[in-house]
Amino acid sequence: METGTVCSLQLEKGYGFIRTKLTNDVFFHCHELSPDLEFDEQLMERRVKFELTNTQLGPRAESVEAAE
Repeated sequence: METGTVCSLQLEKGYGFIRTKLTNDVFFHCHELSPDLEFDEQLMERRVKFELTNTQLGPRAESVEAAE
């Protein structure tokens, strides 16, 4: 599992980016959030953990959940 901080949200489009120390910002879609996370303004600056996958378009976060 990777960890990072939500650094950008496109609420109307349903996606955002997570900033990590090891990679560039990582894309995530709102459908990848665990049920305990809401896709809203309160998600900004939230620490999260996720599975990092590489796609043709670049790195993508899956199974995003709150980091303890």
